[in-house]
Amino acid sequence: MHSLPEIWNAQTQQKNYRSLLNAMSRPGTCFPVWGCNSQSSVIAVLAALLDNAVTLADPDYLISDENIKLLQVRTALLHEADFVVALGETSPATHITPKLGTLTSPQDSATVILTVQNLSAGECELIVNGPGVNGEKKAMISGLDALWLQLRQEWNRDFPLGCDFILVSQQQVLALPRTSMAEFA
Repeated sequence: MHSLPEIWNAQTQQKNYRSLLNAMSRPGTCFPVWGCNSQSSVIAVLAALLDNAVTLADPDYLISDENIKLLQVRTALLHEADFVVALGETSPATHITPKLGTLTSPQDSATVILTVQNLSAGECELIVNGPGVNGEKKAMISGLDALWLQLRQEWNRDFPLGCDFILVSQQQVLALPRTSMAEFA
């Protein structure tokens, strides 16, 4: 009998969901992704967040067909999806905007999940401030194209409209909710 990797275990998904909650409440702080190896960390995050009630866009083809089936998620175009997963090191297409919600339903927006090389060491210093951050929080990141932060700022300029970002490295996660400000030093 074929057994599934640990990331599909309910207890592991609960631990990862807790890490995501902590990351969203403390923007700019890294939290662990449990039960994964370097290739499966983004799958572990998706497994904690997705089900058959939401949609996913994967413009960089990061998620295999087998994992899409295990996630039981429906796929959608980027501008219609509830979740978008993409490579952080690749420049995003500037002509496509993810769902930003409406004034009556700002929660009807996308969460953008970006894979990055490293969240605890790297060539770029990310400075985060806003609710959940005492003063400012700094994180060293590698593998995140600066254009993502520029577009994030543009997409979130009409708060409460906008989208939340989750950065995922080999075994860590860092969140940038739309309420936070983030820029490279």
